Amino acid sequence: MAALQTIPTPVRPAHAALPAWLDRFERVHLDLGTGDGAYALHVARTDSACAVVGVDTCLDNLVKPARKGWDNLRFLAADATDLPPWLWGHADTVTINFPYGKLLRAVAGREPWALLASTGAALAIRVNESAAMAEGIPFDEVLAGVRRALEGRRARLTIVPGAELRAFQSTWAKRIAHGRPTRMLVASADRR
Repeated sequence: MAALQTIPTPVRPAHAALPAWLDRFERVHLDLGTGDGAYALHVARTDSACAVVGVDTCLDNLVKPARKGWDNLRFLAADATDLPPWLWGHADTVTINFPYGKLLRAVAGREPWALLASTGAALAIRVNESAAMAEGIPFDEVLAGVRRALEGRRARLTIVPGAELRAFQSTWAKRIAHGRPTRMLVASADRR
């Protein structure tokens, strides 16, 4: 089962504590596959009225500032494709930035991760073609999977050069932008 961690607090609150914590905020933002937590931290710093939950299977790579323990930021050590049922439907915004491995395969397939968002929630997905190639997934398959996930929502899908990511608030985005040339799928669905 997934464990909620507030970094650096050594005590991990029970799952029952999460709904009460979420209720303290106007909005909930889930960052699936949070990696080093830099993007989740950026969102938390930008919007103090938003509860931000960064989800990743491994939290060992969190950047030092994210470990300081922000009031509106929590990290959940969990598989983003198999989250506890008590998280479903709570998010006003769900982001997936540069997934790989199982999360990338879920984005390319028919996994129910988009259901984490409440009705009318905003979704944002960024997938680099080089990650899809490394997983042996045709980029067109990723594009089709994202289209399915955003079906029925007012959505935008754009293919952009990876170099456009230099300004995005993610450590991984900057690595991709300065690495080998790659295309990027940027998809979003606004709140209704």
